[in-house]
Amino acid sequence: MYDPNKLCLGCMRELKEQEKVCPECQFSVDKYNQERSSRVLPLGTILSGKYLIGRVLGEGGFGITYLAWDLNKEEKIAVKEYFPAELAYRDTVLNSTERVTASGGAKRSYYEKGLKSFAQEAQNLQKFNWVSGIVSIRDYFYENNTAYIVMEYVEGKTLSQVMKEGGGPVEWKHALELTLPVLDALAVIHEYQIIHRDISPDNIIVGDDGKVTLIDFGAARIQTGNETKSMTITLKHGYAPIEQYQSRGRQGPWTDIYAMCATMYHLMSGRLPPNATERVMGAHLTQLAHLKPQIPQRISEAIARGMEVESGKRYQKVQELKIALYRTEASDAAISKGNQNKDKSGIKKRKYRKTAWFVLGVDIGLLGLFFIYITFLSHGSLNKFQGTEFNGHTYAVIDRNISWQEAKSMCEEAGGYLATVTSEKEEQFLEELITEGDMVFYWLGGRSYKGGDTYWITGEKFTYENWAEGQPDYGVIDGEYENYIGLTRVDTAYTRANTWNDYRNMPAEKHGYICEWD
Repeated sequence: MYDPNKLCLGCMRELKEQEKVCPECQFSVDKYNQERSSRVLPLGTILSGKYLIGRVLGEGGFGITYLAWDLNKEEKIAVKEYFPAELAYRDTVLNSTERVTASGGAKRSYYEKGLKSFAQEAQNLQKFNWVSGIVSIRDYFYENNTAYIVMEYVEGKTLSQVMKEGGGPVEWKHALELTLPVLDALAVIHEYQIIHRDISPDNIIVGDDGKVTLIDFGAARIQTGNETKSMTITLKHGYAPIEQYQSRGRQGPWTDIYAMCATMYHLMSGRLPPNATERVMGAHLTQLAHLKPQIPQRISEAIARGMEVESGKRYQKVQELKIALYRTEASDAAISKGNQNKDKSGIKKRKYRKTAWFVLGVDIGLLGLFFIYITFLSHGSLNKFQGTEFNGHTYAVIDRNISWQEAKSMCEEAGGYLATVTSEKEEQFLEELITEGDMVFYWLGGRSYKGGDTYWITGEKFTYENWAEGQPDYGVIDGEYENYIGLTRVDTAYTRANTWNDYRNMPAEKHGYICEWD
C-alpha cells in the first residue's frame, strides 16, 4: 500500500520522510514550482477523484501531458489535458484555480468543437487497446471546463532521446526496425478513420523491454480562425504536412504518412526536415541518399515520396509505404519465381499440397477424378487428404474470398475447424504455408502466450466458442474486445496484425482462411 503523500511526483517512487530531492530521478518540488509554466496544473492536483498529477511530461500546442498516479490501482499513468494554446488560458500561479477559460469570440466556438473532438477521439481509441504499437487508453473524462485522456505510462526513451544519446543519426536498417511497429499500428487505426496528427520522434518511445510505442494521441482537429499564423505555433515544424497549416486542409492517412516519413528522415540523417510552409515557398528537401550514401536509393525515394508537399502525390495508405520500404531484392526474386510457377490455366502450384495429379498419360478415369477435385475446390469443399501435416495436425488453405461464417461451416463439414495459433513455430509454419496463396489476407484465431494455451490479446483464454460468438459483428462483449490474428501479405512475405473479427469491415480485397484438423 503506497502513501500518496510520500510519492516523488517526478517518478512516482516512494520517498523516505527526510528526502527532499528524489535519489532516483533527482526531482525537486521546490525547483519544479519555481520553473513551471503558469498554464500547467499544480503538483498534487487530484483529477476525477483518483488521478494524482505529477510533473509535466510534454507541453504542446494542443495540450499538456502529465505523469500521474492512479490512486485506486496504485500504478503510474500518463494524463493528457486538452489545452489548445491559441484558444484558451489559465493561470495557476496567480489564481488558485485549475479551470480552463476559453478565449472569447469565434475562438470559443473553435475551442468547444476541439474539446468535443478530443473526447470523441479518446472514446474511439479505447477500441484499439489490443493493437500493439500504440499507447492504450485507460479512461477519459471532463473536468475544469476541459477534457482529459488517461493512458498507460510507457517506460523508456523517445526516439529523440535515442538520437541524442547516440550522438547522431540512427543506422538506416535499425531506423526501419524501430518504425515498423508504428506503421503496423497506424495501418489498423487508419482503417477506422482515426489519424494521429502529431507524429514525431518525441512521440515514439522505445520501451525498456524493446517494444516501440506511439504515444500522445488526442491532437484534436481544431481551428483557430487564423491558421496561417497561429497553427504554425502549435504544430511541430518539420513533421507537420502543409494541410495541417490550412483551415480547410484535407487530412487523412497521408497526413500521418508525411509525419512518419519526416520522422524516419530525421532518424536516418540527423537533420530536421524543412518546415512544410517553407517547402511550399521553394525550400529544397535533400534526398537521404545524397546525405548518407549508404542509404539505398529505393529507401531514399520512398521516404521522399511520403514527404511530398502535395498530399495527392504521397502514398495514400500505410501499406503502400510499407511495401516500398521493406521490399527487398529477395522478395522481388520470390515474386518472379512465383509468377513462373503459374501454369497456363493460372492455377498456382502448391509447395505444401501433398495431392499430385498426373494428368498426362493417365486413363480417362483418373482424369475424371482430377476434374472432380477441381470442381470441389471451386465450390469450397475441403478434405483432410488435401492438407499438409505439421506437429501432429493437418492444415489446408482456403483460397476463396468468402465470409468467416462460410469458412467456418466449410471446415466443420470437413471435420475440422478454423486454425488457431498455439505456438510461434506453428505461426511460422502457417506463414510459409500460405506464401504462394492467392489471397491478400489470411485470418487466424488467437496466439499462445503461456504454457501452450491460446489467449486473446485482452488476456482472456481463447476457446472456439469465443470466436464463434464474436461473429459477424465487432465491438465489446462483457468488457472484452473481440479480435484475432491476421497475416497480411507484403509481396510474398506476411506481417502479423491484430484486427477486428468482422469480415464486413476488413480492409482487404481478398480474404483467405486456414482449416485445421487434430
